[in-house]
Amino acid sequence: MLRIATTLMVFLATVTVSAATELQIKGTQFTVNDKPVFLYGISYYGALGAPESFIERDLVDMKKLGINWIRVWAVWQMFDNNVSALDENGNLRESYFEKLKWLIEKCDQQGIIVDVTLTRGTATYRKKQTYIQTLDAHKQAVETLVSALKPYRNWYIDLGNERNYKKDKRYVSIEDLKQLRKFVKKLDPKRLVTASQAGDIDDKELGEYVLTAQVDFITPHRPRHAGSPQQTEVKTQRYLKKMKELGRIVPVHYQEPFRRGWKNKKGWQPTGDEFAADFHAANKGGAAGWCLHNGDDKFTRDRKPRRSFDMREKRLFEQLDAEEHKALKKLSLLVSSNDETKLGSLPEIVSVKKIWDQAPHNAFTDLIRFQGKWFCTFREGAAHAGGSTGTIRVLTSVNGEKWESAALLSEKGIDLRDPKLSITTDGKLMLSIGGSLYKGKQRITNQSRVSFSRDGRTWSKIHKVLSEKQWLWRVTWYENRCYGVSYNCDPGQHWTLKLWISRDGLNYELITRLDVPGRPNETTLRFLPGGKMMALVRRESGNRLGWIGLSRKPYKKWKWHETEYRIGGPNFIRLRDGSLWAAGRKYNNKATTVLAKLKLHTYQPVLTLPSGGDCSYPGLVWHDGLLWMSYYSSHQGKTSIYLAKIRFAR
Repeated sequence: MLRIATTLMVFLATVTVSAATELQIKGTQFTVNDKPVFLYGISYYGALGAPESFIERDLVDMKKLGINWIRVWAVWQMFDNNVSALDENGNLRESYFEKLKWLIEKCDQQGIIVDVTLTRGTATYRKKQTYIQTLDAHKQAVETLVSALKPYRNWYIDLGNERNYKKDKRYVSIEDLKQLRKFVKKLDPKRLVTASQAGDIDDKELGEYVLTAQVDFITPHRPRHAGSPQQTEVKTQRYLKKMKELGRIVPVHYQEPFRRGWKNKKGWQPTGDEFAADFHAANKGGAAGWCLHNGDDKFTRDRKPRRSFDMREKRLFEQLDAEEHKALKKLSLLVSSNDETKLGSLPEIVSVKKIWDQAPHNAFTDLIRFQGKWFCTFREGAAHAGGSTGTIRVLTSVNGEKWESAALLSEKGIDLRDPKLSITTDGKLMLSIGGSLYKGKQRITNQSRVSFSRDGRTWSKIHKVLSEKQWLWRVTWYENRCYGVSYNCDPGQHWTLKLWISRDGLNYELITRLDVPGRPNETTLRFLPGGKMMALVRRESGNRLGWIGLSRKPYKKWKWHETEYRIGGPNFIRLRDGSLWAAGRKYNNKATTVLAKLKLHTYQPVLTLPSGGDCSYPGLVWHDGLLWMSYYSSHQGKTSIYLAKIRFAR
């Protein structure tokens, strides 16, 4: 014991740091340097066995992705390799403890929080592993960790991984937990303490954690099955409600949810969308943290990829599979490492209401506010396409709840479709419309049309614009000019895009042709600060993935970026905070209407509206702190018009 004590004293003497990152708690939230933070992290269990170069590269990737938390085990033995910082008696193993200190210091410099986890016993499925066995050894482990790492304020301690599990020696009683927690606070009163639970926490157990053991926050490991993401929001809310009833409320942190490669009875392998859904549910329910858990693949002979469980040969981000990388990309669009509070900016549906279904087929919407009223337009027809039955309906509403017909526009022998609303520089409401001539179900020709109104009820004669077979899909007004992109959709020709400008919406001048391959067609334009133009384009051949384009005046030179998604009926809006949100049809096993986080180079669906089948073509308006979204869908049978209200929770 004298040699061990001397080693620890020498180690402590070398620790002279100025902590850059301090983790604390305020109410049900974590704070970092006194600012509210959602802990968004990733499992990094076997970090102490990874080369420093691997860790440094992984930390760079984490920062890029907005990850601000990792979970590292202080005692870790896997695949006949012991990389524990502590031995079974709770004393330090010098080289690995030095690695732990180095890692915490690196994370401190980068604003990353570290979960340092302890565990007891020899797990039944890890028979060659020996961990802490007794309460005395457990106390020694706590003393070693807390004393040696006290200068760093960016880590907390999990006193016992899944400490309620009684089928092996992981079990730590509530009484032991209470003693260990008191011991930590005696050594370092401000050090945060938790102990994780295998499975959901019932009301009795919640009282034991919060009132008896008095942990600083709870860490339930939610069940691993396909229904789990749908339960997380309600479970979180129940925990918070029950703790309020108990008289002490602490944060809820999901440090180890489900993962890929983990064998269960049904063999469920969560997808990137399911990871994102669980994260969203945790955040929406009021949780303070969530983790992209990962580990070895139990279905392969060598258990590879082992991910964070073994990083001796490959670093973590080189071992994650396609679905895990998909999840990281989806989540990175909602997370900013420079503004952690942005995690709260997640869209959620306030309401969805069917507002029209009078025609056999009601579709292709747009939405606008004009003269203090709502106007929604769409096509009424006998079917999705074909024939000459397409007319343009315009609805109006004072409050967005009760809607009535304001106008019905038609043209003899012509199928009108894809109406889009805008407001001209002289204060008129403008409709841009596509018009097609059919012979039976075969389209012979098409040409764009426009109409104008001063009140939304009485409309001018329908005027043809551009030349035949040029479809001007939507116009956007900016600095007393309107801009739009047309496409030619002649089956016998190469499809091309043309960018146009007009002073009055009637007469157009060509700016340039846009070099977009893959049968490009429906295109929405918006303007960013400084006059930069942004385009979102649908494509219908090749890989069919949507494109994002950027250009500055005079809008003749463009830079293009391919998204990872097909996009039908694309529309997008820039909110007052500068964020960009897009909507359109998502093509998966079935078509749905989605809201997507849009950036200059990326498009990431984050919210699915009640929809299916023939659907999408949204209109978007920001009003009274909500995003109002019109769209059509056939998920309830008849193709009908819907209006959704969406808020961004903070």
